[in-house]
Amino acid sequence: MLINSVNSTSYGDYNPSFHAFFENSTEAMLIVAPNGSIVDANAPACLLFKTTNEQLCKADYRAITEIQSTTLTQLYEQAANSGKVSAKLHFKRSELSFSYGWVNVFLLDSKLSSESLMGFIIHDTTEIATDDAVTEESYQQIVQLAKEGIWVYNEEYITTFASQALCDMLGYEHQEMVGRDIFYFIDESRRKQAVENAKRRKDGIAEKYDFALQTKSGSLIWTIINTTPVFKDGVYTGAIAVITDVTARKKLEDEMYSRADRFRVMVENSYDVILLLDKNMHTFYRSPSTTNIMGFSDDERLGHSFLELTHPDDIEKLKGLQQWVANHPGQSVPITVRARHTQGHYLWFMGVATNLLNNKNVQAVVVNLRDITERKKVEDDLKQLSNRLQLATQAANVCISDWDIINNHVTYDDCMFDLYKVKPEEFKKTYESWTERLHPDDLDRINQEVADALRDKSEVKMKFKILLPGNEIRHLVSMSIIERDASGRAVRMVATNRDVTKQIVAAKEREKLIAELIERNKALEQFAYIVSHNLRAPVANLVSLTEMITDTDLDEADHNEVARGINKSVAKIDQIISDLNEIFQSGQHLYDHKEVVELQALINDIRFSINDLMMREKVTLNCNFSKTCTIYTTRLYLYSILYNLVLNAIKYRKQDVLPVINVTGTHQNGRLNITIADNGRGIDLDRHGDKLFGLYQRFDNTVVGRGIGLYMVKTQVEALGGHITVKSEPGIGSQFSFYLPLNE
Repeated sequence: MLINSVNSTSYGDYNPSFHAFFENSTEAMLIVAPNGSIVDANAPACLLFKTTNEQLCKADYRAITEIQSTTLTQLYEQAANSGKVSAKLHFKRSELSFSYGWVNVFLLDSKLSSESLMGFIIHDTTEIATDDAVTEESYQQIVQLAKEGIWVYNEEYITTFASQALCDMLGYEHQEMVGRDIFYFIDESRRKQAVENAKRRKDGIAEKYDFALQTKSGSLIWTIINTTPVFKDGVYTGAIAVITDVTARKKLEDEMYSRADRFRVMVENSYDVILLLDKNMHTFYRSPSTTNIMGFSDDERLGHSFLELTHPDDIEKLKGLQQWVANHPGQSVPITVRARHTQGHYLWFMGVATNLLNNKNVQAVVVNLRDITERKKVEDDLKQLSNRLQLATQAANVCISDWDIINNHVTYDDCMFDLYKVKPEEFKKTYESWTERLHPDDLDRINQEVADALRDKSEVKMKFKILLPGNEIRHLVSMSIIERDASGRAVRMVATNRDVTKQIVAAKEREKLIAELIERNKALEQFAYIVSHNLRAPVANLVSLTEMITDTDLDEADHNEVARGINKSVAKIDQIISDLNEIFQSGQHLYDHKEVVELQALINDIRFSINDLMMREKVTLNCNFSKTCTIYTTRLYLYSILYNLVLNAIKYRKQDVLPVINVTGTHQNGRLNITIADNGRGIDLDRHGDKLFGLYQRFDNTVVGRGIGLYMVKTQVEALGGHITVKSEPGIGSQFSFYLPLNE
């Protein structure tokens, strides 16, 4: 097999494949000129002759041989006539001779000479001495201990000896092999070839070749057979073969060849551009898809540099990459480059270049390129769209965050970092790091809203506050879009964040301003009401008293009593005007002017103000207050509330029943609870309950009024931070209760 592999080849520049075989062969090989000089020797030959290549090439062929049965000239002529020849020659190494060796001789063409060189493959088959010192028993022991199988057969091809290693290899017992012809152990499809091989032993030819043998189970094993003929007194008596099991290696080689075939098919059917470049960066191989993509044929591009097609703007960059690749064997570098199509336009390519020039199986710079022209166009379009979107978001003060939910990875744009006042290198890029800025008041609510949205929503709008360094608070509005995979699982959440702090602050200031205007208007209404109601009674009382003082029938005691009444009424009017003046002089709202008010004293003032009315209508006013029934509040408001409720109880009395009014006051749960109950006409709450405290609402037209009294009472109670309730039945009476915070 080895001879066949090189017999048709030539040595020298014409045949680098033989040179690789020569250098890497495990066989001892010599290249010899017809004049006997040794041209070259491989490593096994140097080892065999125990010398160096340089020393062997200086020696003459005759220096390493002894008596030959065939001369060098005869070997040359026989090889020239038949193409190859096998012969048994005697060699010597140093000063020690060693029996004979079988050689295969063939001719090699050479550019260096008109005559062919001679190739020698030497098989070291030194005969085993069988003198008295070595017995047959010791020979058998040596053979049986060999790892390789030893097979001996006679001139009739009958097995005469099989070593234990050979028996184990084929699965037979020793007695099963001895006595059988050697072809029994070869499958039928290979027997013809085996017969031809065996016949060559009779011609004195020793060989080493690959061959498959059949085991006892019927399976095949691949072996290397190194066989040598045996002659006795010039008569052929059989052969000895050394069998090496290489099934595992054969399987590995087959797999390697299969992978190589698959790789070749993949390359030939790839959609990518695959180029092989020599050390000068010139193309010597192009994958079939290269023509489909770029348009140029192999004839147009093989032997040329890729730089010829490179876009002018990319040439210098590509030159630099080529230089880097050349200086870094075995390493790869990424490439992105534009190259010209045969029609003149440029295509975008992205790939990798790897320097495998030193790899004896490749010996090229391997370039893999993929056409990304369409992708590049899409990327450019997306980039333009992104730029426009960025301008739009900046103009609208909108910031973008992108949350990869599966990997819990959050990405901020520059606007988000500014909005949240966080440095990019400090941001941990997780959902939890985003929530660190949420205001504590909103944290639980927002976490729940996000969880609910991830469960089954495609978008969600949230409003929340963030707490920045220095306790600065910002109000944000976020609109999020949630992406889901095929199973419906939320995988991505893209959110816009808009700062609405200015709008919120402006809205609160607007609400505050409106509230202040409303309160000011209420204060004016209260002032007008107080002026028109609270002053009316003492003024009326003053008018009545002045009329009485002009009565000439009054005695001195009555005259003095009337004078005292006039003084008290005037003092009361002065007090009311003084209070109002003091409040408005201070620039405060009426209800902001607070003081400690004793309820009993306030009722006494009211009693005095309407004393004339109470005496005329024979009113009974009962008070039941706790010992320290006081409150810190606006005195004028509380006076007005009680005054109006007591006055209403008198105005809406029953004509045939003397009016009785009960006023109670207690402290309870931080509040002052005041109740005014009467035995008057009562109110039909089923009919009028929802309108009772309305402005200009009147339900009994038998009494003169404007329908603002109860409206002002409710307004004043609420202005003091309290609330009012009512219970009433027609013909039985009414009970008004209001509750004010003590504010002590």
